[in-house]
Amino acid sequence: MKYDDYLWHYNGEFPRELPSFRAATHIGIYFCWCLDNDLICAKLWNLHPEELMDVKKRKLTGSQFLLYHYKGKLISDYLSSLGNSFTQDYYEEDGIFAKKVANYFSDYSQSYHLAADQDLYHVVDTWENYFLIQDVLDHRFEQWQKLTHNK
Repeated sequence: MKYDDYLWHYNGEFPRELPSFRAATHIGIYFCWCLDNDLICAKLWNLHPEELMDVKKRKLTGSQFLLYHYKGKLISDYLSSLGNSFTQDYYEEDGIFAKKVANYFSDYSQSYHLAADQDLYHVVDTWENYFLIQDVLDHRFEQWQKLTHNK
């Protein structure tokens, strides 16, 4: 399953005055958070151990990794079973958790204080920006785990 794709954004309503790689920033930030929380599948680790360690060591951003190796796509094959379950419920706007509590894109907009006339592409791909949303994602994951384990 494809959750997101750089080209969906770049070929869509992407502001042409911005660098093209900004269309992948939000995808890379989420991917990096998954990596930091051990939600990446073993196969990906086997294919790219050095590059994934570079992301963990903050030498490479998540979007740089995804653009270079996977053309900016976030697909289910990259994530563990737990990572896919959470992503389906939170990253996808029609997920149960997303509808009841929050979804990634609303949290992303709030974390970066994006005004109504701004879009997600104005967030710069920096570690400082990753750290701004990291705690929010941690909190959403904890909430999700509590809700899904209490079914």
